[in-house]
Amino acid sequence: MLILKAGININVINKNTMKNIFLYLFVILNTLASCNESVIQTKPSRKDMTDFVYATGKLVPETEYSIPSMLDGNIKQIYFNEGDSIKSGQAICQIGNELQLTQMENAAINYNFSKNNTKENAPQIIKLKEQINQAITKCNTDSLNVNRYQRLFEKHAVSAIDLEKTKVEFLNSQTNRTVLQKSLEDLKAIMSLNESNAKSQLKIQEQNLQYSKIKNENNEGVILKIFKAAGDLIRKGEPICRVGSGKTIIRLFVSASDIKSIFLNQLILISSITDKATILKGEITKIHPMFDENLQSYIVDAMLTSTPNSLLLGSKVQVNILIKDVKDALVIPSNYLLEGDSVSLANNHQKVAVKTGIKTEDYIQILSGIDENNTIELIDQ
Repeated sequence: MLILKAGININVINKNTMKNIFLYLFVILNTLASCNESVIQTKPSRKDMTDFVYATGKLVPETEYSIPSMLDGNIKQIYFNEGDSIKSGQAICQIGNELQLTQMENAAINYNFSKNNTKENAPQIIKLKEQINQAITKCNTDSLNVNRYQRLFEKHAVSAIDLEKTKVEFLNSQTNRTVLQKSLEDLKAIMSLNESNAKSQLKIQEQNLQYSKIKNENNEGVILKIFKAAGDLIRKGEPICRVGSGKTIIRLFVSASDIKSIFLNQLILISSITDKATILKGEITKIHPMFDENLQSYIVDAMLTSTPNSLLLGSKVQVNILIKDVKDALVIPSNYLLEGDSVSLANNHQKVAVKTGIKTEDYIQILSGIDENNTIELIDQ
């Protein structure tokens, strides 16, 4: 009996103990639930929100052009490096061409020869002048003979035939003198024309030789790329370098899904891939109408409105294009939004549809569905 009584007492104690344990666990679970509830609940708050479209791009010049060679030859020297500024009229390089040097030397020799032939002491001119002087002397002599024979004829000392011969001789002398004088004029004219032609040929060859110094005939710019080096062979019309001029443009590549959000004078925030800490400002200046199949994007141009600091032509940039800027927007943390754009109310665990606006990594703008008085809960999805 003693043992049985003891057993009954033990059973009674175990039942009471179990009730106490269940009660204790219930209290602990309720406490934990209330603690968890305070952690996973929140209310919408007010916050300034901005919406951006992300794009990449690079800095390019407003216009680009190539400087071609004007002749065949070997490049003797290049006067610039990539990135250097070049003014209009400056020579970019020197090209050697032995044939043109020879042609210019020949043209110079021909010009000097022609120029010397126009001088009064030129051999051909001196020779003609001597012949003219001789013709003049003979003409004077023949004129005296005519007068003398005329007096003799009047005295019947010579025959009429002899007088006539002297007259014919005098006329021939006059004709010869006139011909020689005309020949001298013609010679001087021919020599003068030859000099003029030789001078023109020399000028042409000098101009051709000037082509050996290839110059920038366009506006001032920056050398973007040099295609040749000293010693290289280059053909006429082949580009030596590419130059960029004008203002610096940010050429952006925007996806087809984002292009509808882009408009002129839109604010952009720019950061260099190599210097993400520095943020520069700019604005959209041009939206190209055609979709670029090769780049699989639309091309948009922008201009810097702040000093570019260390940004150089060709620098790659990352750009945020401002779409919306909302002050004092109603927002909730991004992880509270459920699929289908809804939230779960904390008081009754009911899902409520909401209309959203700007979305960022951390917050989502709420346009309608709930307000600041609603408490929402976080639900694992």
